[in-house]
This record gives sequence, structure tokens and C-alpha cells, in this order.
Amino acid sequence: MRLFSVDREDDAAQVRQLLALNSECVTLHWSKKITNVPLSVLNALGTVENFVEEKVGSYCTAGSEIIELNDDEETSLFKMIRTHMGLKRTIGTGVILRGKEVDEVKSIIAGAPELVKINNFLNSNKNYVLF
Repeated sequence: MRLFSVDREDDAAQVRQLLALNSECVTLHWSKKITNVPLSVLNALGTVENFVEEKVGSYCTAGSEIIELNDDEETSLFKMIRTHMGLKRTIGTGVILRGKEVDEVKSIIAGAPELVKINNFLNSNKNYVLF
């Protein structure tokens, strides 16, 4: 998993919406509660998922800075996301918007030594995508 900087806030907001759409598609695609989904619907979900991956990837490759998270960093981050509402609202969506959201994430993860690389990478003047 990588953390990308995205210059334009509009682009980051679009990524947040695309990731939310993708999450819903994946949920329906693999649902055990909703069965007998027609093949045409499953194919359409796959098309949407591919579109989202391509579109988000284009925003992320346009970013000027990237850090790669190792397995320990990913595990620690996901544990913290499950236990902190501030992280669920921000990085839990896959996007951190500049300003207050970045500052909130930095303050929450500041006490986790295994996340120091992420904390040092984050800058209040940028938007970020976890992808």
C-alpha cells in the first residue's frame, strides 16, 4: 500500500467519492446476504471497479510524493483506524484533505512509533490518498 500526495483538493475529493463507490460495489459483488445477483449486474460492478481503480490510479500517479508502507506500518495503521473515529473519517476513507484532516491524523498517530514515517510524510498543505 502507498500513500500519495495529491495537489488539488478537488481531485482528492473525487478520489474519496470514487473509493466510496468502489467499496459499495465490492460489498454487493461479494455479498452473502444478497444472492442470485444476475451475471449482467456482476459484470457491471466489475466494470465500475475497474473504472475506479484506473481513475484513482491516474490521480495517484500524478502526485508528486509517494511513500510505500511496509506490512507492519499497514497493520498498525489499520488497527488505529478501527479504534479512532478521527482516522475512520479521514484516512479510513482512503483520503486525507489538507488542513484540519491532515492535522487530526498527525495528532492521532503521533504517539505510535511504528507510524513515524507516515507522520513525518504528512504536511498540512497537501492532500493524501492511501491506495
